[in-house]
Amino acid sequence: MSAFIDPKKFKYRNFRVESLDWNIYEVDHPEVKGILKVLAFPVYVFEVTEVAPVQPGTPNLQILYQPLISFYNAGQKVEGDTTPVTPEEYRSKRVDITDSINATSMPLCSYVLDGEPPLRLRISTTVTKVELIQGKVTQWGDPIIWVTWNANYSVTEIGDSTTTPTV
Repeated sequence: MSAFIDPKKFKYRNFRVESLDWNIYEVDHPEVKGILKVLAFPVYVFEVTEVAPVQPGTPNLQILYQPLISFYNAGQKVEGDTTPVTPEEYRSKRVDITDSINATSMPLCSYVLDGEPPLRLRISTTVTKVELIQGKVTQWGDPIIWVTWNANYSVTEIGDSTTTPTV
């Protein structure tokens, strides 16, 4: 059992973007073809000061992300539909198409965290699952897909050549 960590005691770490790029996947499925772009952008970065660091000198971070997901439909377009997907349709009409995606670009995004010492935060976003909602399309006539993703990060002190994976 883990101890309760009071989020009011998290230390906010301001940051600036050093490098930013999409992770890009090619989708090639009989019902869906196109380019899927995914990016987990950090909205808040907090240092958890109540817990001892996993690696001495490397802070424990709590990162809140905003996923950015874009899909370019290179396949067939049909007449659009503005009807929202219901929870029942999501449960009953989804088809896993993860085997039909191939990564074409997997860059690390890099941010500089203010403070002493300043830290370089590198984030990798990975698609873990892609599902097609069969028979449903967007208002533009593109297939509706549901993307599940994961973000991993590493931290180094600016000027340090070693990278410490933390999550």
